[in-house]
Amino acid sequence: MRAVLFLSLTLLSLAACGGPASGPRDTSVQMKAMVGIDPARLDGQWREVAGIGRTSQGAPWRIGTKPNAGLIVEGPDGVGEGSLSATGKVTLSTFPAPLYLIWIDVDNRTVILGSTAGAPAIVLDRADRLPADRATAVRDILAWNGYDTDRLR
Repeated sequence: MRAVLFLSLTLLSLAACGGPASGPRDTSVQMKAMVGIDPARLDGQWREVAGIGRTSQGAPWRIGTKPNAGLIVEGPDGVGEGSLSATGKVTLSTFPAPLYLIWIDVDNRTVILGSTAGAPAIVLDRADRLPADRATAVRDILAWNGYDTDRLR
């Protein structure tokens, strides 16, 4: 009986120590990227309106497209080239790891790019700030992908 009690208390204490990581994203949640998006939808001027692990809120971005899903990006991280794959993977020379196109609204006004590690998560918009409906959508989509939305700035 003592052994069962000891084992139960030990397992209970170990369970209390576990739990989701305290990082910017729960990596046990599978990230969902948008697939089959035409890179031309990203073409144009953007403003970084929010992010996780970012300090460049308000910074302008310019995204241009090249043949074969190529991208030319000018933003707070520098000028670089990259691509958008059919699976939503965004590779940019200005970022050490790939990003993923988590969401773009139907009218191409708001984009969420995120990393599987959780930071950065980047919210771009054609305007200087998000309207309430898209701000809610951004929070919901980031939460659905395991992001800690309390870190969204």
